[in-house]
Amino acid sequence: MKKYGLLLMLLTFLFTLPTVAQAEQSKKDTLPVQAKSTKKKEATQSSQTTPSTKTAKSTSIIIDDTKLTLPSNVEVKNMNQSVMIPIRVVVEHLGFAVDWDKASKQLHISDGTRNIELTVGSNASIVNGTETILSSPPVVQGGTALVPLRFVGEQFGLKVRWDNANKTVLIQTPPKEEVKPKPDSNQKETTPPNKTGSNKGSTSGTAQINSINYMDNKLMVEVQGTVQPKIFTITEPNRIVMDIPATAFTTEFIDGQVTNGKAGFHGKLDNIVDNPHIEQVRYSLFDEKSSTIRIVLETRADIGYTITDGGSESGLLTMQLHIGDQEVPPAVTPPVTPPETTPPTTVDGKKIVVIDAGHGAQDSGTIGASGKYEKDFVLELSLKVEQLLLQEENIQVIMTRKDDTYIKRPDRIEMANRVNAAAFVSIHANSVPNKAVGGTETYYHHITDKKFAEIMHKHILNATNFNDRKVKTNRYEVLVKSKVPAVLLEIGFVSNPQEEQQMLTEEFQQRVAVSIVNGIKESIGVQ
Repeated sequence: MKKYGLLLMLLTFLFTLPTVAQAEQSKKDTLPVQAKSTKKKEATQSSQTTPSTKTAKSTSIIIDDTKLTLPSNVEVKNMNQSVMIPIRVVVEHLGFAVDWDKASKQLHISDGTRNIELTVGSNASIVNGTETILSSPPVVQGGTALVPLRFVGEQFGLKVRWDNANKTVLIQTPPKEEVKPKPDSNQKETTPPNKTGSNKGSTSGTAQINSINYMDNKLMVEVQGTVQPKIFTITEPNRIVMDIPATAFTTEFIDGQVTNGKAGFHGKLDNIVDNPHIEQVRYSLFDEKSSTIRIVLETRADIGYTITDGGSESGLLTMQLHIGDQEVPPAVTPPVTPPETTPPTTVDGKKIVVIDAGHGAQDSGTIGASGKYEKDFVLELSLKVEQLLLQEENIQVIMTRKDDTYIKRPDRIEMANRVNAAAFVSIHANSVPNKAVGGTETYYHHITDKKFAEIMHKHILNATNFNDRKVKTNRYEVLVKSKVPAVLLEIGFVSNPQEEQQMLTEEFQQRVAVSIVNGIKESIGVQ
């Protein structure tokens, strides 16, 4: 019985074996398909959840309805729980003035009513002379300063918000409020600039701007009324800024220009295309309170300029740029040769010499590589010249300034004209963005002053031992309006670190002061 039972079990096994094998084969046939499907699903899930494969959103800044273009190497950053934004991009869009001093790592911003000074790495800022603490110190990224977004909103009255989901900074400028005259006011109501009207500008101003044009290296502003423009330059990037207070745009001008859609308060000229010297000419209502119009020339290099006309009723305000061969711009009228006169002498027989230390007070002049102001260097040198001239028994010296004060340019030369001085010498220092540029140069305007300039240049060049940048003519106001022999000295370039280092030493200044005195003595015939 045991044998029969064993045989029965063996037969049963043999009959069931193919079924098991088929099942195993079926399993082998289906397993790869299932595994492939599972891997595909896992790959899909991985691509949806793995952060490393997700494309990061780039940051952006939107002011009102305008998305700003950020430099390729600059982004909005979230640092120490503060959203940091590239300040230059923002404030220049708003028409503010911004000046970055790379040497001192200081940033100066002005909107016409507020003056702000920031220092990279420092939480302290100066706002209109008062210290304010920032939540995070400014930092530099890609050559651009980043400052806390909240600080910008607080100081300039802007509504700011960080949209974290879209990585976007949202900035809203305050609405322009229409100021209506009181019932007893004699002020005439102006037609808003988006409506028709004759000579009705974007805001009420004493004078009005009919047109702004740029051609042949000239900025020409047609004005109705008397204007007193204030002009200054900014470097890195290069800008020439003209502020015209108590002035309004006419509707005809606004309608004919490319604006940003905000009733003509910001706009630009549309004929600046592929210009080798000018990137853009833009304008804005910079300050409503003072009704100041700002015109900004974005230049591709540090370019000098001369105001050749303007300021009269229904006139043309013209800025001639000094470019290439036209470094000395053509005069509106032929140079006036002063009449031959014999310089008067004082009671004791001394000849009068006027020494002008350029700039002063709020007019700092250029800023050197070390952060020192031109106004301070030229004052130190001028005072040394004064001390030497006081020792000359045949010369009486007059100083336009002896401390950190500002004297208007017409008043400087008038000091010399009034006493019919034997010589007027204005002392300055030079600066350009290229730190490798250096040298000494001397300027004159009237042809009768050329010999005076050549003598002065000869003595000073021997003292500085800098590169000879020659004697040149220029329409500097103190030279043009002179009725006495007048020169302007550019001792050296404070933007050149090597030259500036020498210029700030006592030994150099004393040596140059002696050369200036010797040049004056030879020019006016004093032994």
